[in-house]
Amino acid sequence: MVLLHGQPGTSADWSEVLDRLTGSFRVLAPDRPGYGRTGGSAGDFDANAAAVVSHLDAAGVPEALLVGHSWGGGVALRVAQIAPARVAGLVLAASVGAAAPTGLDRALAIRPVGELVAAAALGGAARALAVGAVRRRLRDRLPRARSQALEALVYPQRSGPGDLGAPRTPVWRSFAVEQRALVARTDGLLDALADLDCPVDVVTGSTDRVVTPAESTRLAAAIPGAKLVVVPGVGHLLPHDAPDALAGSVTDVALRAGLVPGRRRTSAGISTVRPAGSDGRRTPNRSPRPPPRRGASPAR
Repeated sequence: MVLLHGQPGTSADWSEVLDRLTGSFRVLAPDRPGYGRTGGSAGDFDANAAAVVSHLDAAGVPEALLVGHSWGGGVALRVAQIAPARVAGLVLAASVGAAAPTGLDRALAIRPVGELVAAAALGGAARALAVGAVRRRLRDRLPRARSQALEALVYPQRSGPGDLGAPRTPVWRSFAVEQRALVARTDGLLDALADLDCPVDVVTGSTDRVVTPAESTRLAAAIPGAKLVVVPGVGHLLPHDAPDALAGSVTDVALRAGLVPGRRRTSAGISTVRPAGSDGRRTPNRSPRPPPRRGASPAR
């Protein structure tokens, strides 16, 4: 499976989810273009989707379950649109895609307003974290995984001695590029959702004010057979605040997609799957989709 972080972010955002998945699944958690060790230039949803397909090709993975948080959910949706045969299932966590951009979104996409705001906020965070006393205080006050994720975001490290990697783009610049893409292309993410032919969980926090539960409910309603999962008392940062819920959704979607060796989810529970051949791979035909679960209202 492939874990796709949000905007801004790095693969470090998934550390607690990875702890819960790596014993059961082969997991890829790349830094998206413009962030972390990948560096280079940030891009729109199409460029990010192409990068995901390239990761799958390089890893020799014909089909994967995609898990996307926030902006990364939009990337997962775009991969499902342009390369549906590569997507076995989707977990969309607080994902963009169902809501029109807000006034703030549009303001942050305007040149040079967005760049100035992002540079002030993210550049200020980088300068603050350069002070040892600030770093130590954050490490004392924040959960370890969250403080490490913040440091990885503003101070991406090269993968090792002698690794020059791609040129590092300032995080604020990557944020601004993706903000313009969010405003310009969000409507396009809803295209062809009705044709998705894979199991999907849409996960939302009941107190999320960035991508609200109502918006996630609309996204789930637009995807045939999608399951809406509302996590009580949690906001937008699901990978940090609800790793158990996300890992549970990933496992459930993997079962429904037949990705767990020898088992698949059916309407009656879990049943045995006969291997397609001597190599034990599952058959290419998907298991019957469970009946749609709609009508769930967002938690208040």
